[in-house]
Parts: sequence; C-alpha cells; structure tokens
Amino acid sequence: MTRRGAVPGVEVPELTARVARAGNPAGTTAMWVRDRLDGLWDDEDFAGWYPRDGRPGISPAQSWPR
Repeated sequence: MTRRGAVPGVEVPELTARVARAGNPAGTTAMWVRDRLDGLWDDEDFAGWYPRDGRPGISPAQSWPR
C-alpha cells in the first residue's frame, strides 16, 4: 500500500503504511479520508486562495458573516 504523500511525488513508505494499519486495524478518520479522497484534489487546485508573497490568508474569524 503505497500512497501519495503531502508533497507531490513523495510516496508513503510501505513500512509506514503497514505500521499505521497494524496500530489502527479499524483505521482512523484521517486514514479513511485519505483512502477515499486521495487524488481528488491537488495543492494546485487551492493555490489561488492564498497570496503568492507568503502573507497569511484571511482569518476564518474575519470571513465569518456577522
């Protein structure tokens, strides 16, 4: 079970995947989400949401309607 990592082109090592499954036979929420949604979105899909100069985006508290 080799999965794509958070960094494009980086695979999760087989031993890491086996240890994760051995320690969590039923899986975790994060494992469930990754197994089902991995590859559905890429980092590039959200690049336009963030400034290019490294400034933080809008705080969720600032974007919440009042």
